[in-house]
Amino acid sequence: PRALSAATTIALDDEEQADFHRDLGYALRTQLSRYDEAREHYTKALERYRALHGEDATLTTDVENQLSTLAFRQGDFAAAKAINEKLLATAEAKDGPDDPTVATKCTNLAKVLVKLSEFDAARAACERALRIFALEGNDERTHWPALADAHKTMGSLHKTNGHNDGALEHLTRALELLEKVYGSEHPKYATVCKDVAEMLCFTDD
Repeated sequence: PRALSAATTIALDDEEQADFHRDLGYALRTQLSRYDEAREHYTKALERYRALHGEDATLTTDVENQLSTLAFRQGDFAAAKAINEKLLATAEAKDGPDDPTVATKCTNLAKVLVKLSEFDAARAACERALRIFALEGNDERTHWPALADAHKTMGSLHKTNGHNDGALEHLTRALELLEKVYGSEHPKYATVCKDVAEMLCFTDD
């Protein structure tokens, strides 16, 4: 952040200012956990990207996604829900209802809905994500990390509601995909492996 702050003394054009605020927001969030300051810089970046590229541009939606992550991290799930609903609608309009990008947005929204105890809506969002990934052409290896995330989210939803068999089914599928993509030493694999082991304690296996 100190190095980035020095850049404020340099004359930047609008695009560079937007990039500067985006990058500083990211550093403040991920490296220093200074969330309020991160939101301030993300918001400035968002305003500039909207003015330069429009509401639906990738640079704009990427910052909105960062703001959603920030809201989720701070426990402001209502704000995170609103952002994710907007991002989902944008993806549907831009890419069509059956695009893998839409599936990813459904998964992200489902995570927030679980936190808000809106379990039926969360389940519907997860089911839609999985249906999209199951379509011909959407099951490519490049989509496996997002598919694994959808299964993990569905598994967590089942776990929260005490549906142990459903939880184990989806968490196991997530684990299989993560192993194929990252290997068995990756932290993402280890996290889901722990979840699977926990669920096995509630079965006869």
